[in-house]
Amino acid sequence: MKQDSSARFISRLETLGGIAPGSNPDRRALAALRRSLATWPKLPPEAVRVVAPFLPEHATGWWETVYYLIGGFFALHPCLSSQEAYGLSLGKTLRQAASGDSGLGPERRLLALLGCKSEDLPSHLRHAVSYLRARDVSIDYRQLMRDLSWWDTVEGDVQRRWGRDFWSGTLEENQQESAESVVEENSHVH
Repeated sequence: MKQDSSARFISRLETLGGIAPGSNPDRRALAALRRSLATWPKLPPEAVRVVAPFLPEHATGWWETVYYLIGGFFALHPCLSSQEAYGLSLGKTLRQAASGDSGLGPERRLLALLGCKSEDLPSHLRHAVSYLRARDVSIDYRQLMRDLSWWDTVEGDVQRRWGRDFWSGTLEENQQESAESVVEENSHVH
């Protein structure tokens, strides 16, 4: 996938979302992109009108699909990539959201994503993006677009990275929590 075409596309989405400096939201375009998620794989003509001008000349199949998915997810949760979110995989982003969540929501969503093929991604990603929107956690759509473009590689590099980014450091955290609870329990023994 061409970096310049995807960067132009993300910039256009930020303008449509009204989050680029000096822009106002285009509610009609955003609604069409959101609708495309509900009607997937059938695309509303209004969504095609928004996305098609940004497709690379020879984009077909999965590459084209990635553009439409990113457009729909952005319309669902428009956000500028903050400095903290820049370059973060969805695994790392879900981990950030999990830090304020006592349940297993982020982990369940990630496990569903890691185990799915590209044809199942629209549904699973919609749940993950909705979860992040509800917690006001930014997504780096440029990174997500790069990751999705490589989703079905045999090596599974994207999936392994997302898993590593989500669970990295959890062994140390669990050991520290366990040690802290032992100290706390022993302090009540006196």
